[in-house]
Amino acid sequence: MGSPGFSPQRPIGLYARRLRGPKPPERPWFTFDSDGFFAFVLIVLTMFASTLGTIGAVAISAMAVVYTLWRLPQLGEILAPRAFILVIPIFALLSILWSQSPVDTLKYSLEFALTVGVALMFSAAPYPKAVLWGIFLAFAVYTPAAILFGHAVDVGNNGDTALSGLTQSKNLLGDIAATGALVSLACFVAGIEDRRPFRAVAALAVAAIEIYVLLAARSAGALLGMVPAVCAFIFFLALRPARLTMRLITTVFAALAAALMTVAYGSSIVADSMALFDKDPTLTGRTYLWQRAADFIAEKPALGTGFNAFWVQGNPDAEGLWRYGGIVERMGFSFHNTLIELLVNIGWIGVFVVTTVAIVSSVLLLRRVMTRPTLALCFWMSLLVYEFVRMPVEAIGMAPFAHPTVMLFAGFGAALAARRTAEARAAQRRHPSYRMPMLRPALLQRSVLRPSRFSA
Repeated sequence: MGSPGFSPQRPIGLYARRLRGPKPPERPWFTFDSDGFFAFVLIVLTMFASTLGTIGAVAISAMAVVYTLWRLPQLGEILAPRAFILVIPIFALLSILWSQSPVDTLKYSLEFALTVGVALMFSAAPYPKAVLWGIFLAFAVYTPAAILFGHAVDVGNNGDTALSGLTQSKNLLGDIAATGALVSLACFVAGIEDRRPFRAVAALAVAAIEIYVLLAARSAGALLGMVPAVCAFIFFLALRPARLTMRLITTVFAALAAALMTVAYGSSIVADSMALFDKDPTLTGRTYLWQRAADFIAEKPALGTGFNAFWVQGNPDAEGLWRYGGIVERMGFSFHNTLIELLVNIGWIGVFVVTTVAIVSSVLLLRRVMTRPTLALCFWMSLLVYEFVRMPVEAIGMAPFAHPTVMLFAGFGAALAARRTAEARAAQRRHPSYRMPMLRPALLQRSVLRPSRFSA
């Protein structure tokens, strides 16, 4: 029988060799995921909404209702821990009581509530990577279409042009390209992490197209937001193998360094980005918009004009600013500053509500990234960085049926845990995931890859 310490599963002696570990389970090339499907359909519809017009709005509403009905059994489990986020759409709906255009406020606030609800359902998906891939496919469909069938708009008074895609706004196209590039980067990492080389290469190719579109759109705001967002994403990924204490210390020092750099070099960075795209120091007329907005805020400082009740045809103040900006369609305009846009629409009380929810959500999400840094959580944290950086020069997060609103509130919702049900465990079995060897310390490399605690 051999020596007492001998084990057939662990041979010893001259001819001993390491036994092969268990092979990773066989995985199908494609597995349908309902959350990923609805993420693809709804995001692509929001990006084509301006082109489709009323048909697009009806399609988004219909798909959002279908998605809600599909998740009706889990809706309480999804919304209960995220109830504090719902305070924002509830306040928007209540603003019909003091709105200067109650009918428009009612319409837009209901659409906004539907948009937020969809975003929160995305954030609670049991397999977050499926949602990321669905969003990736939506951007992968829209970006080539914007190049092939889009057009250019004039920029400045020097005869320069910029790509605006299927809309009249180059900034909107720049935002789509920058957000898509960030999603593609996350999917590239997911492809490597899940041992899907074809998906990784596809994500890299789409990211290259989106970066080209970003530069062709000449949107300084999108570029300013994308750079720190990519840095934040790489930073959080690099911290995954570290211990919790090291993650916390490193994040605190990185945040302090970023704050000091912003104070010391922020104005020069903005000026250089303006010069890169031949922008004037007034940010293409934004300073005049902000001066006029100060007058409107002074008239109704507490509660504002009502949710989305300012940019309404027939409002003389809005009509004047449309004429100033040369907006023939008399729609699709903003004050290009999130704080100012909120103050005009819902006043200082509304700003307090939105700011409180944003801060609480961001802190909770950062806490989750520190304690359980999954790929999806790292992505949503970097997306919030992207949106927050752009808020001083763009109005973000309050437009109904718009992809930035969906992405922002999905990031807020990711601060809370996903659905932990039998469906989640089944999704984990269907989509096994493994650690990325490139992000693990060399001493932790093993001959057998095992399921990661960072999966999903």
